Amino acid sequence: MRDFVQPRTLTLAACAALVSTSLCYPRLAGWSKREDAVWFLELSILCCTTVLWGFVFAWHIRYTERPVFIFRIAPKWLALATAGGCVIAAFLYFCIDPTLRQLTPDDYPADLRDWLVRLFFSLGLTQLLVLYAPFDWLMRLSKNQKFATVGTIIFGIIVLAMGIHSEKATLGPLLISSQILVRIVSGYLAIQFYLRGGLLLACWFTLVLQARHLLNLH
Repeated sequence: MRDFVQPRTLTLAACAALVSTSLCYPRLAGWSKREDAVWFLELSILCCTTVLWGFVFAWHIRYTERPVFIFRIAPKWLALATAGGCVIAAFLYFCIDPTLRQLTPDDYPADLRDWLVRLFFSLGLTQLLVLYAPFDWLMRLSKNQKFATVGTIIFGIIVLAMGIHSEKATLGPLLISSQILVRIVSGYLAIQFYLRGGLLLACWFTLVLQARHLLNLH
């Protein structure tokens, strides 16, 4: 906890939280079913992401011995992130998306603006919630990279299961199994890219995955 309350950590966390909150704004402003005011939701996200980014800046470097931001990414890892993202994106595009797009059309972007809004929300909050913060928290808890990796993947599967449970449409076992498989593989790769190339490479991997939706926009 001493690392968490350091002035430098709190400053970095607050700055990163402001960026996350700004990236989330377009999604919240366009959310027609929201019951609370945008300013309240934005304030809630600001408070939550400050804590989550605090996990990252307080414990990532100390327990992984790797920087959060790596600006000179090794070409090998950039190529692997791009290739891995393309392979997974292709599997999603051809094997999972066609069915899900019919069952849950609201989960897919309708146009370029909607795609950007969803991408910003994913980069600003989703990846922080399901990847960066839980991994660094588990690293601090266990000081074991394998434990933190498995724990983060399991947490991602739990989040996926909650999303599936909340859907009105009934998904078949094969479709659910495929989604879980993708979550395991993409979660493992994202953690490796986060470790080898920092936050920027992990974000690039997410961007490559999300870029598949551009093929269906008109």
